[in-house]
Amino acid sequence: QIQSSGLEPNDRSWREMIRTAGKARRSDVAESTWEAALDYRGSNDEHKKPVKWEPSVETFCALVFAYLRHASSLDPNNDQLQRQSLYEKVVFMYKDILKVNNRLGADMIDENRLHANKRTMLMVLRAVVVLENTYGSNGDSEKQELMRDTGKFIISLECLYEGFMSKDRATKKALKIASSW
Repeated sequence: QIQSSGLEPNDRSWREMIRTAGKARRSDVAESTWEAALDYRGSNDEHKKPVKWEPSVETFCALVFAYLRHASSLDPNNDQLQRQSLYEKVVFMYKDILKVNNRLGADMIDENRLHANKRTMLMVLRAVVVLENTYGSNGDSEKQELMRDTGKFIISLECLYEGFMSKDRATKKALKIASSW
């Protein structure tokens, strides 16, 4: 529909579609939008060559938000596996960015910019803390230790201690737990 109007989607328009899906607690729609954006080949008006979308840290943040928002809307007692799966998507994609893995376009996200983005890193930390607890409850000490190592790394990032940011209760709890590791 955007193209029929003579417009080309850019990172901001993809991000807003993903963010809207997240607000609706529809991580499935957010993820399919992300995948559609990766597959999309628009054209640059000047050259008429296909232009490939490169996701920004801010758009990754919108996808993480969608996963976390969806997970928070699920019943912890009846939907535990689905909640775990959503948190794992956050952490696995973060790990893919660090490994420069091209799964879901993770290789296009700048690791340094990501590690300087307080909001995104706090959201990833929340997923890490939930998974650390889940793996510990399931008796999977190897995965639990991996989450602890990831959490320790995240809380060592300078961006978490720069400037002021209002933190919600869940974020404060995640910081406190990860700091105790």
